[in-house]
Amino acid sequence: MKRIAIDFRNIQSHADIAAVFNSIELSSSSKILITFDFGGHEKIYSDYLLLLVSIIKHFEQKGVSIQFQLDNRDDKDKLDYISRVDFFKNLDIGYQEDFERYRTIGRFTEIRAFNNENAIQLYHRMMSVLAHDEINVEMLAVLNYCLWEVIDNTLNHSGEGFTYGNGSGYGCIQYFPTHKEIRIIISDTGVGIHHALTRHPNSKYKDLTEKQAVLASVEKGVTNGEGRGFGLWATAELIKHNKGKMQIHSGNALLHISDKTEIVEAPYWPGTYTTFRLNTNIPVSEKLIFGENSSILESYLDEREEDGRAN
Repeated sequence: MKRIAIDFRNIQSHADIAAVFNSIELSSSSKILITFDFGGHEKIYSDYLLLLVSIIKHFEQKGVSIQFQLDNRDDKDKLDYISRVDFFKNLDIGYQEDFERYRTIGRFTEIRAFNNENAIQLYHRMMSVLAHDEINVEMLAVLNYCLWEVIDNTLNHSGEGFTYGNGSGYGCIQYFPTHKEIRIIISDTGVGIHHALTRHPNSKYKDLTEKQAVLASVEKGVTNGEGRGFGLWATAELIKHNKGKMQIHSGNALLHISDKTEIVEAPYWPGTYTTFRLNTNIPVSEKLIFGENSSILESYLDEREEDGRAN
């Protein structure tokens, strides 16, 4: 049996999680033991935990047999938090909870799998965390648009066959009022941006390299022929004006967006994940993103409102 050690003393970035799984060759007949050591960090963020769930489930679906072992059980408060965001539940790891589960409205969502059937419910749960007085109304409207666009990209572009609704993934969000920060992640282990952008029969971008494809995904109007190509562009613009941080990791390409845009070689991720760190105390006007003509934003907000009434 092969062994993978997930030691958070060695996890300094999201890409480090991909690197751990790149370090061992796995096939459908593989049997592995994954050990978790959550010591060494004052805080474990749910976006890191979600990535672990996403890639472990990916290998399980490919037929890899996986067992789990939880090392270093000394920090009960940390383990309780990890359990509370449903990390153990998603991986069917037995953990005895002896605390009361309070409602998460306005604070965080648990790690949730989504597909075409329940994506809109996850979206509204995540938006409920964003709806804070600290976030100005115009910025909330842009976030409303951007969050759904990233979720919709997973539904529309991560599955095989370029069929809308064929994709699936995981998402979660958490609000940190002390730091005036919100952290969001949407992850999938689908076909990846390069495949989705270059292999669609209607795409104009079939000759792009992987890095070029990931970089192009945040350019205005770039699409494989399905959609208008505004979602990730608007999200990247919001991040820049908010002085936040955004990452898009797909295949071996990792895009960093903050006050500057940088794309680098990275450990292979089978699909795409997008992470955001937003500052709740830095307002952003929708006009900074969409200009005076906000018809795109208005039409999407109307669609999401109708979805909310339907659900």
